[in-house]
Amino acid sequence: MLTLVIRHRDSVPIEAECVCPDRLMPMALADIERLRVWHGNRQTALADHFDVSGDGRDGCVRVEGDCSRVKSLGFGMLSGSLLVTGDAGMHTGARMAGGEITVEGDAGDWIGAEMRGGLIQVRGHAGNLVGAGYRGSFHGMKGGMILVHGNAGHEIGASLRRGIIAISGDAGDFLAVNAAAGTILVGGRLGRRPGAGMRRATIVALGPTPCLLPTFRNSGRVSPIYLRLLGRYLQTHGFQPAQLLQTQTFLRSCGDMVSMGKGEILSLAP
Repeated sequence: MLTLVIRHRDSVPIEAECVCPDRLMPMALADIERLRVWHGNRQTALADHFDVSGDGRDGCVRVEGDCSRVKSLGFGMLSGSLLVTGDAGMHTGARMAGGEITVEGDAGDWIGAEMRGGLIQVRGHAGNLVGAGYRGSFHGMKGGMILVHGNAGHEIGASLRRGIIAISGDAGDFLAVNAAAGTILVGGRLGRRPGAGMRRATIVALGPTPCLLPTFRNSGRVSPIYLRLLGRYLQTHGFQPAQLLQTQTFLRSCGDMVSMGKGEILSLAP
C-alpha cells in the first residue's frame, strides 16, 4: 500500500489529480514524490505537501489527514482503491470509471461528478452537486454508485444519466434536476423542487413525504421488486435506510410533465 500523509496547512487549495491508484501503480517512490500538483497558480511537487511512503504496486492508496483543501483526489480513476482517512476536497472521484474510493470524513462539492463506474463511499456528509454534470455538460453521472452516509447538499444528481446515488440523511434543493435516467435514494428529508425538469429517472424518498411540484401526477401505489433487490445490496454497504425497501409500499408520482414526464418519485405510503 502507498501511504500519503498530508503536511499542507495552507488555505490555498491543492489540485492533486495525480493521486490516483491506477496512475501511481507502475511508478517508483521517487517518481511519485516528483509528480506535479497545482498549489494556487503555481506548480509544485507532490512531496512538498505530502510525506510519501510504501509501495503502490498493489493498487491501494491511503491518504491520511485533513484533505478538505485537496481537490480532485481519484479524478478519472480506472481501478484500485483509494482511502481518505479524513475529509476530502472538491471533485473527489470526478469522472472515475472504476475502482473504489472511501472517505471516512466529509467530502466537498462535485464528488463523483460525471463518473462512469466504480464506487464512492462517504462516511460523513457531502457537499453540493454529488454525481452532477459540470456546467455546460449534457449528462452528469453515467454509471457506478455513490453512497453518502450523512447529509448532502443541493442539486444532487443534476443531469443524472445512469447509476445509483444513495443518501442516508437529508438532501438539499433541486434533487435530480434535469435527470434523464438512474436512481436516487434519500433516507431523510428532500429539499425544494425535487425532480424539477426530470425526463426519466427514479427518486425514492424514504423519509418524510416530500412537497412536490404541481407538474407531478399521482399514479397510485407500487411495490417494485427491483427496490427490494437493491435494498439487500445497499445493506451490505451499511446503508441504514435500505431495510425500508424490503417491506414498504410506495406512492408513485410521475413527472416532470413540463419535460418528458417519464420520471417518478416514490414516497412511503402511509
